[in-house]
Amino acid sequence: MASPQKPGNPPQKAGQKRKSDAADSSSAAKKPKPNQHDPVRSGRTVDQPKNKQQQQQQQQKQASHQKQNQKQNGPPQKQHPSGQNPRSNPQHLSSKNRPTKSSNGPSSARNRRTTARLDARTLATQTTSKAFTSGALDVASFVKAREFEIRALQEGLQRHKKARMERAFQSVPREMRRRAGAWDVRRLPKGRARREKARREVREDNTPTGRERRGKVSREARLRGETVRRLRALGAKRKGEKVVGVLPEKVETRAAKARKNRLKDPPVPKARFRKRQINKTWLPTHMYHAKRAHMSPALEPIWRFALPLTPTAKSYRPTHRAVSERGAIAWDVSYTSTVGLEGVEKSLLNLLRGLGIEETALTGNKGRLWRIGRRVWQGWAFARDTKSQDAIACVTAIWQEQDQRNASDDTPEKRRAYPRRKLLLRVHPSAFHQLWEEVIRLCKVQKPEVKAEDLRFEIGSIEITGPGSTEALQGALWPSSTADKDPSAALWKSLCGLDNPGSLPANASLAFKISDPRLHHPPRTIESSTDLTTLLSTLATFNDNLPACPQALFDSRTCRASITAMQSQKAINRRFSTSDPGTYPPSLPTDPSIPALLYSSSVATSAHALSQKLASWSVLLPWKAVPAVWQSLMYYPLSSGGQVRFGGQKEQRQLAFERCVPWFPGDYPGTQAGDLWVNRETEGRKKEWEAKPPSRRVNFDVLELGNGEIGERGHGWAVDWALVLKREVVASEIGSEPVRREVDKAGKVSASEGAGMVADDAAGPEKPAQAAQKTKPWHCTTSLARKLLKAKQVTAEQPDVEMANGTDIPTTQAEPMLLAAEQAVDHALTTVRLVYLGRGTPDPAARIYRLPSNDVALREKWVRLVDETTSKRKKEHKAPPNRLLPKPGSDLGEHNLDLKKLARDLVGLDSVEDGSSQHPPVPKQEDLIGFVTSGGFNLREGKGTAIGSVGLGKLRDTVMGEFVEKLKSVCIVRNAGEVVGRLARWELI
Repeated sequence: MASPQKPGNPPQKAGQKRKSDAADSSSAAKKPKPNQHDPVRSGRTVDQPKNKQQQQQQQQKQASHQKQNQKQNGPPQKQHPSGQNPRSNPQHLSSKNRPTKSSNGPSSARNRRTTARLDARTLATQTTSKAFTSGALDVASFVKAREFEIRALQEGLQRHKKARMERAFQSVPREMRRRAGAWDVRRLPKGRARREKARREVREDNTPTGRERRGKVSREARLRGETVRRLRALGAKRKGEKVVGVLPEKVETRAAKARKNRLKDPPVPKARFRKRQINKTWLPTHMYHAKRAHMSPALEPIWRFALPLTPTAKSYRPTHRAVSERGAIAWDVSYTSTVGLEGVEKSLLNLLRGLGIEETALTGNKGRLWRIGRRVWQGWAFARDTKSQDAIACVTAIWQEQDQRNASDDTPEKRRAYPRRKLLLRVHPSAFHQLWEEVIRLCKVQKPEVKAEDLRFEIGSIEITGPGSTEALQGALWPSSTADKDPSAALWKSLCGLDNPGSLPANASLAFKISDPRLHHPPRTIESSTDLTTLLSTLATFNDNLPACPQALFDSRTCRASITAMQSQKAINRRFSTSDPGTYPPSLPTDPSIPALLYSSSVATSAHALSQKLASWSVLLPWKAVPAVWQSLMYYPLSSGGQVRFGGQKEQRQLAFERCVPWFPGDYPGTQAGDLWVNRETEGRKKEWEAKPPSRRVNFDVLELGNGEIGERGHGWAVDWALVLKREVVASEIGSEPVRREVDKAGKVSASEGAGMVADDAAGPEKPAQAAQKTKPWHCTTSLARKLLKAKQVTAEQPDVEMANGTDIPTTQAEPMLLAAEQAVDHALTTVRLVYLGRGTPDPAARIYRLPSNDVALREKWVRLVDETTSKRKKEHKAPPNRLLPKPGSDLGEHNLDLKKLARDLVGLDSVEDGSSQHPPVPKQEDLIGFVTSGGFNLREGKGTAIGSVGLGKLRDTVMGEFVEKLKSVCIVRNAGEVVGRLARWELI
């Protein structure tokens, strides 16, 4: 630390000794006489000259001495007011001018500290002969003469006090020291004494803190400040006035009007976080995820939200174990969009019918429990076009439970008293705007009219799956004290011990009110006391016999009141401090009752394994109540060990891939949201390929496929549907109807057309004519695809009405919808599941081929390889031997067979499907039927699996033209940039 500032008024440095005016000679300086010392210290008066002769002699000696000093020391210097030259004595130089040792030695730091210490302890002195007149002390003259020494004494005391003093930021450990911003008090470690000391030092030393560098206040900020000051002045004036009259005991406020049929703005964030949410919205649990997960790029939000992508810790295998073995994993899915509908039940049913919901669910016995609010419905919603219906996304519809008074009264007078019902539609955010426009269009044509409300930022949600999901939810969701008599709350408590929500009835729902989870935080492990027999009987009946009660989540006033009643964290901490140690604070009548709605959604891993259903819980809550429930979930100690894990978007797609189910929107090309996501992934793969040096990346132009073709089909990073579809739809600007342009049956198109679907041409931007020639495939649902793949072909003159009455298409719309699908089947896409028959791992953007259709010799090679692979799999998966039974055949023969098998394995004679040189060449471009959207090694299946999208027209030709049943579902998958094709089986999902 730099030494304190030296006094600036006297020219002499602090800490320098002065020579006496009475003795100027060198001998007198070395041996001062007693009468030459300070009269005050010696206790005697100064001897005055006896006559004028002696006085003149003394002045001559002084003048000669000054001339001698000028010759030795240089030109005369400025004189001190007392008549002395402060630099005349070289023995009392300050530390700044005093010669020191070289700084290169080891004792240089010690010399500097010693010099600083001596300077701090040395006081300057001077003679005060003018303070005495006739031997008497003149007080005024004495004080004026001693002014320099008094000031030097005061400053010396201050310097000595601060000579070895450390600043506040130097008193912390070295690893915690904030060197770059030591002046900033806020950067110091927390501690009231240390920060107060730092503030005092900054104030005393006048340390610049950078506050002066603040820019000029903007016009908007100045206006806001003036408005605040004006309002405060008015408020103070109003408070000073006397209140006339008495206010009523109860003030009724008008219910807030919700904007109907209009989009709502996101909630206004706090001022300190407002600039970070200009082009996106934070989830309620953003602060939790931002510290523990990789978030989406700040300038590239996903679906207008800042979403967690994946945890910072390794999570691929732990996620698999948490879902399959023990534990649980949760997601904050508050980004899922919610639309509220209110109107007469008949109008609501017509609106749902216009969205393409099946008729059996709307009017049949199959949807009875859904219509009364005991179940939820999940299925596809469609946008009605002039001739066909385009798939929007998979939606979830939830009815509000009908009031008992409305359900029991059948008279028209009583029905008119409670005519309106409410409905919630939940959809993925990527397809929200498309669904919203379709809903608004249908609301305006209903009679009576249906009102739609945007509830995206009013209702949040949490999804949790795994064996410990029910246990964790029961530890976090405690029914409130007012809901103890609620049968739904009692039913929720009776589910203790349930490890798989898939055991519940499909799409079961439950609604009750919960208390604030912060009042019983940290949560404790719940001990299962439910009998297994009782649990089985509860699962069999569930909520079929519960009395109907409207869910509070559908009432916006109840939700707002519950959020307003939630206390701050500081108030809850005060309640914990007053309670006994290790106990939760007692409940109060003012504690909030937060409405919650739970429903389970189960997904079968495959069509032939319905018993292995994996289900998850979805919890709907008010938006601002999600952080409290999330915190309690994350810190719940599971009985199986560990805590609940959290996941991001990659974990969601990983679990969907392991279950062999498609993930929206990535695995649904042909929809508006799916195409945008495919384009996003294509651009990412292209940037990754371009970032590699030419020697490290695959050269797709010189790739030899082995069938006489050179070069990759399309771009290796892209998904070119123009290479798959038989026809292309060209958007004609002349007429309103699209003009169809035929492509040759082999599916060959030019290079510019093939690259036009997804990726831009690397050579340059597309021309307007080429941009117009982009294919527009549409997504065909699984149920409709199964009908189109039947051997009996549906014609426009004689439609198959029996086949049209499916589960996903209303009866009234089945016939025109099936006819429209039949006409546009050539450019339809459907989603399939791929399972490898042998070795290999598929990658995204891999090519999917059917067995060769024109080359007979090549087809025979692949068919022979199918037989060999299938027979080998049967041998490998034979039943384990029983040691208690005798082995068939002789021991010697079995031993010789084992030796032969071992020798063949070592030589590699049986590895026909592993060597690339022994694989047949891949089929030609005319047999390309689709692309892989998600692929990799499946930890659940123990082999390579994939989710892909194929052209329905070519797939139907393959199924109808194949006479061998086992070869109808066989396909060939080849990764982009590779020449080896792998055998796989496809299945519609």
